Amino acid sequence: MTSVGPEDKKEAMKWARDSAMEFQKLAVAMPTGILAIFFLALTGKIDPPLDGNEQGCAVGVIFTMSVACAIAIVTWMIDVGTNAAAAAAETGPPRPTGRISLWLVAFAVFFGIGLFCAFVYLNLRIHHSALIPTSMPSTSH
Repeated sequence: MTSVGPEDKKEAMKWARDSAMEFQKLAVAMPTGILAIFFLALTGKIDPPLDGNEQGCAVGVIFTMSVACAIAIVTWMIDVGTNAAAAAAETGPPRPTGRISLWLVAFAVFFGIGLFCAFVYLNLRIHHSALIPTSMPSTSH
């Protein structure tokens, strides 16, 4: 059995910290991009216009992605604070995994609901567009 030295532990901590930071960047960027797209869908001119169900889905996406983005920022702040405390102590206090895990579950729930609303919105748009004829049929014989 091989033993893990202090340098190996430091390398593993650095890798874990770097991967967590990359995840948190993506966790903020994804809902922000989706939020921007659906905000434009609600405020821009769309032909055919959105019906009530489509507007409701778009508002649902905007709400859930806003909450998901806020949760991602909060978890990022918690993680940065924990890393700062670990760096100050140099030994690395145990990470508050329970608190971060709860925030990440909340992020996953809101992000998942937002993606579901986006899926419903896109399906409604496709069916709505398919029901509207692009040209009137000729009635002359």
